[in-house]
This record gives sequence, structure tokens and C-alpha cells, in this order.
Amino acid sequence: MELLKTYSRFVDQNGELVKGAIIDWAWKIDLTLVKLLLSDANVKPKYFNEIAGHLVFNVNTFVDFSKEKLL
Repeated sequence: MELLKTYSRFVDQNGELVKGAIIDWAWKIDLTLVKLLLSDANVKPKYFNEIAGHLVFNVNTFVDFSKEKLL
């Protein structure tokens, strides 16, 4: 996901995503990760559910995607 590459903490020295770290940050509901995902109108509906007028991060969906798709 190119969006994640825009934040230096999520990439290694070669510019590749650090999959294990991203998954770890997702489980911790890292605010930087959540804000980044919320900032993209196409990504936001994939990983957030609206419940009673509040957006809730769907960690399981994001982690499943990360395990399968992030290289």
C-alpha cells in the first residue's frame, strides 16, 4: 500500500514496507497509522466501520490485509 510508504517509520532503508512492524502498530492501534488510514478517502471505508456516528478502526480487517498483501 503506497499510502503507508509516505511515513518513514513504516519503511526500511530501502523504502520497503516493514510488514511485521505495521501489523504490530495496528494491534496497538497506533495513532499515526490510524490517522494515515483515515486521511485517504479510498482506504478509510475499507478499515473503518461507523457505529453510532463514530468511526471504529477494524484492526482484524487491516491485519488480515497486511498479512496477505503487504510485501
